[in-house]
Amino acid sequence: MLRCACYTRFSTDKQTPISIEDQTRKCQEFATSKRWALLEDHIYSDEAVSGAGGDREGLKRLLAAAKSLPRPFDVILLDDTSRLSRNVGDGARLCP
Repeated sequence: MLRCACYTRFSTDKQTPISIEDQTRKCQEFATSKRWALLEDHIYSDEAVSGAGGDREGLKRLLAAAKSLPRPFDVILLDDTSRLSRNVGDGARLCP
């Protein structure tokens, strides 16, 4: 069984924090459909933070966990790639 982390984000204070819950729910549903385990200790989020830059506390914690050994999870789930980064190039640089 794959162990999953989850990253969620919403970008402005005009959006609702429920967005984080919705994104997490969708990741959980996907994991369940694949018979994977979404690890409660590895759900990371950033609220009212732009996806344009990498200076996000939740993202920093996720990346630190992903680089640690032994790795605590096998895959990272996102509701949409725009949650990780608004720019494909920036998103690709996050992945070693």
